[in-house]
Amino acid sequence: ITNAWLLEEKFELLQKLGINVYNISLNAASAPTHHKVMHLGERAFHKIVRSIRRLIERKRAEDVQNERAINLSMVVTSENVHEAAAFVRLCNELGASHANLRTLLPTQELLAGLNYPLLPPYLPPEFEPHRREAVEAIAQSRVPISADPASWSNPVFTDEQVERIRREPPTVLSR
Repeated sequence: ITNAWLLEEKFELLQKLGINVYNISLNAASAPTHHKVMHLGERAFHKIVRSIRRLIERKRAEDVQNERAINLSMVVTSENVHEAAAFVRLCNELGASHANLRTLLPTQELLAGLNYPLLPPYLPPEFEPHRREAVEAIAQSRVPISADPASWSNPVFTDEQVERIRREPPTVLSR
């Protein structure tokens, strides 16, 4: 399980170790969104996608028994919901083994440093069109997709937490 930031540098070592399953948290379909969500730098997305392409090319060339898996995931949040459909299309373009569009989990506690009140995917006014586009992309995908777009609108906070956030907004922390 990796954000794949060091995949390029460790590629040959990982191949020698016989790593067969890669679960990569990409969380975006573009460099600007990847930077916003992952905070790995402006150039990280392209570097990571290049490494994923290399992994998939190696799998196609060498994995005759289909033992290797390159799985890509995205936790759907307010910061990236607009790219959910594009993420599915990217997974298809790359030839990923599987893709996960994960639902942001409800929380019982407001954890310092996570800016969780800003993350529910249903917050942007364009949420429904983005969700519909994602559902369509999932239906058309050649890559197996695990996703529950209906759950993306499930409340992340209890009514009491929402009221507390409204009354006393938590400090937004810059990363």
